[in-house]
Amino acid sequence: MEGPEEAGTRGNSPLGDASYAVMVGSKAKDPQRMVDFVDWLYSPEGVMMSTSQTGGAGGPEGLTWENQDGKPVFTEFGRKVLVEKQLDTAVPEEWGTGSWKDGLSALNYPAMGITDVDPETGIDYNFSRWDEYAKLTETALSRDWSEHNEGARVPIKYFEEKGLINVFPAVYFVNEDYSLDLSAVKEQCKQIIVQYSWQMVFARDEAEFDRLLKEMQDTAMGLGYEQVFEFDKANTERRFEVVRQYKADNP
Repeated sequence: MEGPEEAGTRGNSPLGDASYAVMVGSKAKDPQRMVDFVDWLYSPEGVMMSTSQTGGAGGPEGLTWENQDGKPVFTEFGRKVLVEKQLDTAVPEEWGTGSWKDGLSALNYPAMGITDVDPETGIDYNFSRWDEYAKLTETALSRDWSEHNEGARVPIKYFEEKGLINVFPAVYFVNEDYSLDLSAVKEQCKQIIVQYSWQMVFARDEAEFDRLLKEMQDTAMGLGYEQVFEFDKANTERRFEVVRQYKADNP
């Protein structure tokens, strides 16, 4: 059987991307038992139980979360280990004892995508996409974003619902290189922008922030920022033209 690297690099391979695949060796003593385990690994229960560490899954239902009226809600134990990251928390006796950290799957194999949902319940496998998680980890910034976006709590779900996600194909493109002079201008502008940005972060008040912002803009423009911007803009336009043509040829 060919190795993952060899199989995964073949164009249109019937194996798909074999760099992320589970295979049963020809010399396995009990191949059916291994196949049964792989089937479980990809089942809703298997995903939730085995990919908390690598895929952000919610863990065992009843231990870390409960299904209440079709929505996942953290248990007290779940809040400690998944939200507060208290990984040494003791697991209840009925779940095997030990610590949560000791019981995490060591497979390091995410059998799901970050946006996949349980087909049986419609619940996101990844707990960071749950409304309650967004509420428990809310910050002033996320609250402000929510208030400006119809009360949504999970940005990626909001973007999906509104059709605001555009798939960008992996089209090969090489940017035109900067000239030596323009490269020097870019580096100078970068240093000014980084320096002033940090000063603005720690500004005493809005007036100082506005003053620093204007100084940064004036200095960067004086160094030739506009030249760098126009060059980058032209590169971006060329790249998007390649993408546009690719999509036209591959509807």
